[in-house]
Amino acid sequence: MLYDAMNTKRSNLLILDDIAPYLLSGFRIAEYNYYFTKMKDVKVFSFAKDYKKYYIDYKAEYPGYAKYFKKHVKDNVYSARLCYTIFINNIYQYLPLLERDKIPFVFTLYPGGGFWLNEKVSDDKLQKVFASPLFRAVITTQYTTYNYLRKNGFCPEDRIVHKFGGVLPSDYFNKHNGISKQYFKNDKDTFDICFVANKYMNGGIDKGYDIFIEVARRLLQHRKDIRFHIVGGFDRSDVEMKDIDGYIHFYGIQYKAFFTAFYKKMDIILSPNRPFILYPGSFDGFPTGSCVEAGLNGVAVFCSDVLNENKCFNDGKELKIIATDPESIAASILPFIEKPNDLYILAQKGFEKFHDIYDIEKQMAPRVETICANLK
Repeated sequence: MLYDAMNTKRSNLLILDDIAPYLLSGFRIAEYNYYFTKMKDVKVFSFAKDYKKYYIDYKAEYPGYAKYFKKHVKDNVYSARLCYTIFINNIYQYLPLLERDKIPFVFTLYPGGGFWLNEKVSDDKLQKVFASPLFRAVITTQYTTYNYLRKNGFCPEDRIVHKFGGVLPSDYFNKHNGISKQYFKNDKDTFDICFVANKYMNGGIDKGYDIFIEVARRLLQHRKDIRFHIVGGFDRSDVEMKDIDGYIHFYGIQYKAFFTAFYKKMDIILSPNRPFILYPGSFDGFPTGSCVEAGLNGVAVFCSDVLNENKCFNDGKELKIIATDPESIAASILPFIEKPNDLYILAQKGFEKFHDIYDIEKQMAPRVETICANLK
């Protein structure tokens, strides 16, 4: 159904974004497309430098939705009942425009995008945004974020809408889930472990890429039927690996269509990511978006949780929480290679839990309700 919205010549919802409609940002695409189907008169204005290329790619995949996107041009004047955006950097950047045009706003405070813990630059942005008379509500997706706002008194607690998780294209993976899972010893002779992440710094240390390679080195000391698969902007120059090079495969940066077949061959996704490495105070969401997508596709998720975010998953039954040292990670994986059926039970229970938590209707309901409640 369409959520209730009063008839008006002005837009019901204005979305401002720095890189939309970039297809590689799957969580943006999933969220914005949902608004297009459930709400009336939504417009997205993009500040992306490569907007034309992104728009062409997006239109090819979603021809029915391309009409909702426009490129921001200098001196654009906006008229809307409410603005929505994601990340602190975005709302901070757009605040002068919104104050000029007197448009109230709601935003999602995801990890990253300029949001760092206990850092003055980030805190100053938060304070300025929350002090605006146009601020209506903030959506948080991590307990660390929610608690940080409450503890530091950045905004009234009744303006914080907390929904653990995030918007991922779970409906897409549901729709394209017809490929049969391949099982070690039954359908294939190799045990396959993947690492999937964006590269934001040399060596990918924030994402634990160096740890992943060390885990591979240790596991290969025990068995030679393991293969390691790396998706993202990494290559052999990031970490020394000549001794194990023949066991590692690189796939580069990939769009979501690649992953439906890829994950059916994977046994484990390994994500030993660490906070406060990329920048002081920086941290990832738990689990990372890549882990969520892998879990949605039936891959067993082995991920770190340094900030103790996990409140929803049963550790050891639906996913495996790992430390960030290679020796203990390798030791936690080896028993599952010996008894792969135990791993596949964990993966199946994880599959069910990921689809429950990240169901797009469940994730989007509080977002749409928050937006509609503030469409004054």
